Amino acid sequence: MLQPKLISVKEAAAMTGMSQQWWRSAIAGRKPMPPVRVVRMGKSIRLHLDDLEAWINQAKEQNGK
Repeated sequence: MLQPKLISVKEAAAMTGMSQQWWRSAIAGRKPMPPVRVVRMGKSIRLHLDDLEAWINQAKEQNGK
């Protein structure tokens, strides 16, 4: 079975232009969370890269870019 590519909150922030704090707030439920699966490994939080890329591409299509 293939292991999913996981990225950190810092990498997700760089890819999306949103702050790390925004991502942490979304994960904690204080902001609307994009449809991205979250994996917690102890104190570390990782996001599925495939889900994040799909969400980014969907947003680009909706905005006509």
